[in-house]
Amino acid sequence: MTASRKRPSRPSGRDADPRRTIPLNSHRWQRLRAAVLAREPLCRDCKHVATDVDHDDGNPGNNRPENLVPRCHSCHSTKTMREQHGSPYGCDVNGWPTDPRSHWNEKSLEGDAARPPPGPFLQRNGRG
Repeated sequence: MTASRKRPSRPSGRDADPRRTIPLNSHRWQRLRAAVLAREPLCRDCKHVATDVDHDDGNPGNNRPENLVPRCHSCHSTKTMREQHGSPYGCDVNGWPTDPRSHWNEKSLEGDAARPPPGPFLQRNGRG
């Protein structure tokens, strides 16, 4: 009888970044994360309770204490979106989506009179 060997799995998702030096599900990362949140329990951006630890410079291999920043999940997601796509999508001051590809930004059946002018994001891109 031969013992079956388990093939090593390929990293996926956040662990797939080759710069990551500590896997997120490792005991080492969990201890580091707990130390950061114990040292600074509030989100650095909005002062709500921090739930995530973010690599402030965007490099998941840089685990220096000054680079590990506590953030709430919302602020962490917003920062990550801004880093990956240039600006986080959301709504303008009138409540309309700032994503020019949103189906809500298509012309309405009633014409433009049924909707206020688009926010500055859409006007800057010439899609208003």
